[in-house]
Amino acid sequence: PGPSSLVKLLVHASLEHNSCCALGPRHLRLPLRQGGGLAVPEHLVGPATSLGSPKVQVYTRNPPGSKEPNFLNCYVEGFHPPVIDIQLLKNGKEMEGVVVSDLSFSNDWTFQRLVYAKFTPSPSDIYSCRVTHVSLAQPKDVKWDPDN
Repeated sequence: PGPSSLVKLLVHASLEHNSCCALGPRHLRLPLRQGGGLAVPEHLVGPATSLGSPKVQVYTRNPPGSKEPNFLNCYVEGFHPPVIDIQLLKNGKEMEGVVVSDLSFSNDWTFQRLVYAKFTPSPSDIYSCRVTHVSLAQPKDVKWDPDN
């Protein structure tokens, strides 16, 4: 198998067992990075054409003004390799109490992750999600639009 197939196999096994994977007589560890994501060695990722650029959606659990507690969600999908940094921002500063879901993958071997935080929206504040990934020339900032 080529480098891309090898990474797919290793990532799948690491996600299932959260440890190391055996390939014949060799073992390869894919450690988890702080903040989530697997630390995949760069030489196993394959050519740049195998990179999947993240698609980002920012939305709330409940409509603004609802009496229910609200959460700001940032759903990121379609990225490869799985190493990614996702931040929720309020007025350009990281929000507190952010929860990062488990990393999961789709049938096409791209990855997805949900990051969310409890919040009380204010019209004077700007909320956004910042995604940093190897496939992006610079971090991608997506603002939450309370009207959508």
